[in-house]
Amino acid sequence: MTIFDKLREKNKVAAFIDKLLNSGFYPALFAVICVISGTSNKDVYIPCIWILTFIVMFAGLFSKDLKVFAVPFIMFYYCIGLDVSEKYFTVVPYNNGTYLFDKSAYNHFIICGALCVLVLIYRLISDKLLKEVLLKRGIFFWGIIAIDVALLFNGAFTTYWRPINIVYGLMIGGILTVCYCLFYTLFYLILIT
Repeated sequence: MTIFDKLREKNKVAAFIDKLLNSGFYPALFAVICVISGTSNKDVYIPCIWILTFIVMFAGLFSKDLKVFAVPFIMFYYCIGLDVSEKYFTVVPYNNGTYLFDKSAYNHFIICGALCVLVLIYRLISDKLLKEVLLKRGIFFWGIIAIDVALLFNGAFTTYWRPINIVYGLMIGGILTVCYCLFYTLFYLILIT
């Protein structure tokens, strides 16, 4: 039993919020904030992303169930707004979609994403599920690893290849592997519970 479990049991407010996070209210609230955030510029979507990050952190630390990570995993993409609406329908320059966002917003994306991933990793380790998932692996594990290796060499023999492509391959492959492990864990938990 972690310190957060003890706090949830002793504190009625934390227990009530945990009850709300395991009800239909949580996905609905998350969706409303994502719609508000995704249809706005950085003055609105950066605070919304921080609000969603704190909700995910609280849910991840205090909730009894790991299924609370399914909602942000599916919806976080939709909370990212655009800073330039007039360029939205123009042709994206080769390998560059960054002109749609203000450069200062990237720091917020990285910090919020890292906090959510750290809470997820903490929960997977504290619940002893990471070891169990990695030992069972699942049917597609070696296929995901093969795709990760292919992503490392993405475009290595073309004129467009640059050394930064290895970093892009690591990022995409890492996200793909984490997503696979997360979905495998969530479905594994759903089938067990």
